[in-house]
Amino acid sequence: MTNVKEIEKTTIQTSYFGSLTDRMNNYREDVLDKKPYIDAERAVLATRAYQEHKEKPNVLKRAYMLKEILENMTLYIEDETMIVGNQASSNKDAPIFPEYTLEFVLNELDLFEKRDGDVFYITEETKEQIRSIAPCSGCCESLCESFCQISSRYGRVCKPRAPSGIIGNCSNLLQSALRTSGNVC
Repeated sequence: MTNVKEIEKTTIQTSYFGSLTDRMNNYREDVLDKKPYIDAERAVLATRAYQEHKEKPNVLKRAYMLKEILENMTLYIEDETMIVGNQASSNKDAPIFPEYTLEFVLNELDLFEKRDGDVFYITEETKEQIRSIAPCSGCCESLCESFCQISSRYGRVCKPRAPSGIIGNCSNLLQSALRTSGNVC
């Protein structure tokens, strides 16, 4: 068993690995002190690629999405690290993957900071970015827009599942209505 003892406030030393360098100890403290934020940059880039290539096969849409992300994602460089980059715009932030789902993200936009576990902070700008990439889409775009307008009159909010061209669902109620009427979106 490795012997672990605390040295000063933050430096950890083990008999096997030794202690952290000052550089890595400072980096460790920075990471532990940083608040985790939701980051929409990847989601915006992924959505843009899917929208620009919505007529292409899924495998090509995914390839264009990767290209868009790799060419345009912010590459951050921290003073303390020797390896750069991450899947979000800064360390410890959480990227959004709209190609899987946006429904739970949209449902939790105002709840991320209030959760008991896995608390994430989110700026109003990021909320707006996420909402802006979640339009109604596909063959039922105009129908979905009408549905959203009518729903908003009654205090309901259209909750799209994913950005335009990715999955193409508008809302559970609209999808249910379309299936009932024999139409498929």
